[in-house]
Amino acid sequence: MPRYFTREEAEHLLPQIRPLMEEVQRRALSHQQLQEQVDAVGSRLKGNGHLGEGKALAERQRALAELHQSIARLVDEVQALGVEVKDLAMGLIDFRALRDGDEIYLCWRVGEAGVEWWHPLEGGFGARQRL
Repeated sequence: MPRYFTREEAEHLLPQIRPLMEEVQRRALSHQQLQEQVDAVGSRLKGNGHLGEGKALAERQRALAELHQSIARLVDEVQALGVEVKDLAMGLIDFRALRDGDEIYLCWRVGEAGVEWWHPLEGGFGARQRL
C-alpha cells in the first residue's frame, strides 16, 4: 500500500530531499555528458581504428558505470522516504496524496520553494495545477 502525504508532510521532507535531488540532478548531467564522450570514442574506434583510444574508452565506461550506481543509490535513498522520483534531469519528484478521496500526486522539482503543485496520477508533469 502506498504512503500518502499531506502537503505539510511533503514540505517537512524537503530539507532532506532537496540536497539529494540536487546531487541527483548534477550527477545525471555528468552521466549524460560522459555517455556522449563514450559514444563519440566508441564511434571513432569503429570508424577508423583509433586503437589508442581503447584504454580511454574502458576508463570512461567504468566511470560511467560508477556514476550510474551512485545515482541509483541516491534515488533509492529518496524513494525509501515514500517519494517517487520521476525525472532525474529536472529533479522532479511526486508525493502520493489524497484529494477529495481521489489519489493524486503532490509535485515538486529542484528549484521550487515548496510543494505548490499537484496533478492526477495519470496526468504527469504537463497536467500540474496549483494547490
